[in-house]
Amino acid sequence: NMFGDFLSEALAALVGGLQYHSQCNVGGRFILVHPIHGTADDIACHTANPASMLRSVGLLLEHLVPEGRELAQRIDRALFGILQDRIVVPYDMGGSSDTVQITDAFLERFEKLV
Repeated sequence: NMFGDFLSEALAALVGGLQYHSQCNVGGRFILVHPIHGTADDIACHTANPASMLRSVGLLLEHLVPEGRELAQRIDRALFGILQDRIVVPYDMGGSSDTVQITDAFLERFEKLV
């Protein structure tokens, strides 16, 4: 999967950056979903942007449950809604919102979307 990983990360950089995308490897009996980003050791404790992790959850749900596509779309609407409305602004977008603030804002918006 070395070349697939390289291609997915290169393409993700073209459409907004690695911090907003996830990757899915599907086999006959197994599925592996993960965020596309490095370890971000310099910001990992409190300031890492959880967007790609949240989107990975949506991608996994798409493959596991019948209503998964709807849930994944709801995750995206909530996530990109709080970012576009600038309710929170992660460090990687020039802001000062930490991981907990971003996650809390996401959950609040997600619960409001029906």
